[in-house]
This record gives sequence, C-alpha cells and structure tokens, in this order.
Amino acid sequence: MTSLTATPFPTALFTADEAGPSRDLRTVEEARRFVERERLPVVRSGVHWLDVYNRLTLAQATKAAADIEAARAALAEAFRREAADRVHLAA
Repeated sequence: MTSLTATPFPTALFTADEAGPSRDLRTVEEARRFVERERLPVVRSGVHWLDVYNRLTLAQATKAAADIEAARAALAEAFRREAADRVHLAA
C-alpha cells in the first residue's frame, strides 16, 4: 500500500463542532476527511461545503501552496459562515 505524505496547512484551523469534539485541523487530509464525514452527508450543509471539499481534494492532489491556502481559506470561511448561521438561528 502506498502511503501519501500529509499536506500541512500553514496554520491549523480550530473547529468547535456542536455534534462532536473540538479539534485542530492541521492538514489538508484531516480537513478533507472531516468535511467528507461531518458536512457533506448532512442535509443542512450548503453548496459551499461541496466547494470546500473540492478545494481540499485539489490541494491534496497538487500540494501547491496556492491550492493549499485557497482550501484553507474556503474551509475557514465555511466555518465562519456556519457559526454566523447558528447565531442567526438562535436569535
């Protein structure tokens, strides 16, 4: 079996998820698995999560710094958007 080298983000992203434990997402691969497992199957997930997943997949494949940063930025924005939606719904 071939083992792929993990692709680290320049800085980790912290996620505080209501459905599970908080965690730091340090690599593209960790983030991709998280989005695949926790966001894509959920009906409430928006199209933006599919975009995040696609960007993470591209970053994992190319390992290009620009793709990694674009994936990290998309992931951070999706988390920000999700948190804002929770606040809006709670109000």
